[in-house]
Amino acid sequence: MNGSNSPRSPTIPTPTRNNTADTTRKCFGPEGCPAIANGRRCGETRNLQIIQEFRRLYEDKMRQIDDAAGGDCVQAKINLQQEWIRDLTDQNEMLVRVVEELEVEAAERVIMLEDKLQQSAKCACEVMDSYKDFSINILPDLQKMERTQNDLNNVIEIVRRARNSGVWSSKGLAFYTVDIESLLDDKSNVNDAALIPRTDTDKANNCNCSWVGDAPKKCKHEQQAKEKDKLIKELEEKIKKLTEANEVNGDTDNACRELKKSMLDMRDALTAEVAEKHDTILCLRREVHLLQEQCRKAEQQTHFKDDIIKELRKEIKQLKLQVSVFLILLQGNFNR
Repeated sequence: MNGSNSPRSPTIPTPTRNNTADTTRKCFGPEGCPAIANGRRCGETRNLQIIQEFRRLYEDKMRQIDDAAGGDCVQAKINLQQEWIRDLTDQNEMLVRVVEELEVEAAERVIMLEDKLQQSAKCACEVMDSYKDFSINILPDLQKMERTQNDLNNVIEIVRRARNSGVWSSKGLAFYTVDIESLLDDKSNVNDAALIPRTDTDKANNCNCSWVGDAPKKCKHEQQAKEKDKLIKELEEKIKKLTEANEVNGDTDNACRELKKSMLDMRDALTAEVAEKHDTILCLRREVHLLQEQCRKAEQQTHFKDDIIKELRKEIKQLKLQVSVFLILLQGNFNR
């Protein structure tokens, strides 16, 4: 009946806070949860089994006390139940601390993920702004370069026609930067001079040629040849300027292509980074879901342990009452 003679309560190792916290951090470290990697259950999901085994050990010890003392070792049971309650209280505190640590870690991960998403969105906006600036600043130069190239090709075509047929014609050709009509005015004057009648030949004596035989026709051809040579020289000068402008525009075109390539590379890199962030978000969401599930289970276990503690306290009160009644009856029998 004495507590000193009762069997010793079982010594059961209780998980400490540091070990459990380290295990939690290790399970949900940078590499992710092993349950996600290999599809198997990690250590945190076996807490319920450990608690059930813990309870079975105490129940077995209670049965051992009943078997050893014939069901009449009240003080030993009280001591064992008190130790059981202390262990359950320690376990509850440990589980609450673990849940708090998991909640803090999940909140930190969510904040870190939000910061990364904001940085990615900022980078994407900067890239889009750069692309818009590129379109606004470069497209006019590209259009000017295309028009200059068109005028150069058309001038070359006019020269080719003049050399082949002796006719200066811009028919079917469109110009953007060249005033071709001013260059062909001399040609028009030459054609008009060819239509002067013989009655007005006295007005054409500025050729400084003597009128002997077909001298007026010869003077007229010489004048046309001079005008054509002059026009050819002007066109060659214009071709030279257009060629130089085309070379400058060619350099601009190369710079534009390089810039476009750089923009495409940057866009591909940004797309890959966004895809990687998306995968990270999905992984973190799965981890957060697992943490929430573990928190829910821990809360259920806590409520379950609270119920057990209440039942044990009720049993202790009943046992104390039985002991008091037994002592009163024993003393009454002794007095008799």
